[in-house]
Parts: sequence; C-alpha cells; structure tokens
Amino acid sequence: MRKMILAAVMMLALAGVTTAQDTPKWEVFGGYSLMKGDLLKDNGLMFGGMSPSRSLAYDSPAGYGAGTSEAVISNGFDLALTRNLNSWAGIKANFSSHYGSLDMDGLYESSYDNEYYGDSSTDSVSYSGKVDYRRYNVLLGPQFSWNNDSVVRPFAHALFGVSKMTADDLKVDYVYSYLEEYGEGSYSDEQGGTLTGSLKGDTNFAMALGGGLDLKAGKHVSVRLIQVDYVPTYNRITTDLTMTDRNYDGDELYSTHVDRVRTTGGSGRYNNLKLSFGVVFNF
Repeated sequence: MRKMILAAVMMLALAGVTTAQDTPKWEVFGGYSLMKGDLLKDNGLMFGGMSPSRSLAYDSPAGYGAGTSEAVISNGFDLALTRNLNSWAGIKANFSSHYGSLDMDGLYESSYDNEYYGDSSTDSVSYSGKVDYRRYNVLLGPQFSWNNDSVVRPFAHALFGVSKMTADDLKVDYVYSYLEEYGEGSYSDEQGGTLTGSLKGDTNFAMALGGGLDLKAGKHVSVRLIQVDYVPTYNRITTDLTMTDRNYDGDELYSTHVDRVRTTGGSGRYNNLKLSFGVVFNF
C-alpha cells in the first residue's frame, strides 16, 4: 500500500513537471491590427477652436467654432513579447502602431428671423478636406492564459502604459456665405479660405483590457484567431493651425487675411477598439 501511494505521488509530481515543461517560457506575437477610435472628441479638430469666419453665428446648431467627433478607422501592426511565469500567468510587453485618414465634409448653418421688422438672415459654412492620423501605444502588464491539451488556448490581459497621437497634413477648404433679406431688398456676401496645420497629442497614460484565442498549429507555432482590446487613451492636444481667408467681390479676389493659432487643450479620454490577428512563436 505504501509503495502504491509513493508511486501515485511520484506520478503527480512528474505530471506537474511535464505541465511546466510543456508551457513555453517565451511567446512572441506579430500581426495585423485594426483600430476604430476617436480622432478628437469634441476638441475642435475641424477649426482648432477657431471659426473659419468670425461672423459665424454664436447660436448656430453646431456651436461657434464647432469641431468634429468623427471616429477614424486605422490600420497598423501589433507586436507583443510575453514571459510566462507558470502555466497560467505571465508578463506581457506590447507595442502597436496605427495609421489612417479622416475625410471631413459638412455644412454648418444658422438662420435668424425678425418678425417685427420683417427681415431675416442666414449664415452657413461648408467645408471639405482630410487629415492624416497616427497613434502609437507602448504597454506592459499581466497576461492570464489557459494552457491545456486543447488546440485552442484562450487568454486575457490588462496592460498599462503610454500612448501618443498625431494628426498631420490637415487641409480643409471652406466657403462662408451670408444672406440678409429685408423688405424688398437683400444683401449677400461670400468668402472662402483654407485651413492647414497639425494637431499633436502628448505622451500620456493608456491601457488595454482584452483577450483572445490562439490556435495551435505546431509545437512552436500558433495562429492568433482574434484579439479584442478596449483601449482608452488620455492625451492633451496641441493645435497648430493657419487659416487663410479670401474675400471676393463677385469673381474678383480683393483681400486675403491670414490667422495662426497655437493652443494646448486639457487632457481628454479617447475610446478605441482594437482587433488583432497574426502568428505566435513559442520558445
């Protein structure tokens, strides 16, 4: 009986050693990544806090100097290095980079009616352009995985670090129109211009909460079927924009006015969703 118990204990010990040996010490991941996220959240991306026309009505539906909170879809890559401490926990270092562009087209319009005097006025700004976008994340944190005999291995992680965002090559053409009607007469004015510049975020706090599934393709290779992360980032945005107003008399240009603004806003949270696919090498 004693020999049987001793043999059972030895078998359990050997099984534990085998499990530890079967778990790779290092994992290296690389692959394609897709991110959907806030470019600038109500932070005046479109005008950088500066309206294309200082005559734009304060009570316009979008607000004076309104911005955009459009989401941007960006493509990039995702890299990770994981040191497994045991069969279920490890430390992961992650670097990702994403690139994209946002088309900006829209119309802001406001109107005013004075029933007493019987006159009315309409202000409108139409714009069209684009901005290029880049985001870099460097993160570190624990990873938890389920290593078993199955060919599919689920994992989850909580990563913390820093993120940096830039929006370069901003170029937007705009047209401002004004129409006033009074009695039997009317007055109209139109001017156009171009907004150029960049917006740069500082290097600030970020994290990634998510997980995924790996499919074993060999002793040292797995395929990452999917990885999904919620990636909130916190950035303070510095705006550097130049606005060139061009005033016309009919079809003839009669004046040009150039303004430049450089401002730094408060830190804001930008919500991002990241999907990643690729290959994992185990050593």
